Amino acid sequence: VRKTSAGYDETTNSISWEFEINQNGCNLENLWVEDALDVSSQVWTGGICEKKDLILTAYKRNAVDMPQQDEKSRNRVVKYLTREDAKVSDGDWYTVYEHEGKQVFRLHLKDLKADQYYRFWLQTTVTDSSYINQKFTVTNTASYWIQPGGEASAREVSASQEITHSLLQKSVVPFVYKDGTARDYDFESHTVKWKVRLNDHGLPLTN
Repeated sequence: VRKTSAGYDETTNSISWEFEINQNGCNLENLWVEDALDVSSQVWTGGICEKKDLILTAYKRNAVDMPQQDEKSRNRVVKYLTREDAKVSDGDWYTVYEHEGKQVFRLHLKDLKADQYYRFWLQTTVTDSSYINQKFTVTNTASYWIQPGGEASAREVSASQEITHSLLQKSVVPFVYKDGTARDYDFESHTVKWKVRLNDHGLPLTN
């Protein structure tokens, strides 16, 4: 399992995380992936919170940036199960639940073949307000294991995303003349017009 940041959307204050499954081409009877978020930093958002199907997109291993568009049937569709139902299911499933101040995403895949390589994407919303005043880095760590009850010996994969916001924006407003021309500087009045925009994305500011 590999994990990377797939980008930050300043407008929605959300991060997209990319997961790669079985890039090394292993035959696996079981695979569990878990990602537990500290809700004071970020929370899950998007389709998994609405219990929608999670689509694992099949990729060609020798051309990893090319989804197998001609073989969409090889994509893997994973259904949501409640935490209790997931405990007794032996098939593919994912679940999302709260535990000790964390929001946990857990995925189980059954019978991964060596020629099956997938990617999928999850989204989080940043809740830590530190990003308002300074550059801020969100780090997200997931774990995975292949044996039942293997959480204690799970391997970890981490990814980070820098969060920045433009609280104040300033730009020149051009002068438009009768002949349709526009200039940033008016030579007759020797003036420049400035436009200042504050908090374009509606961040919760107190001071």
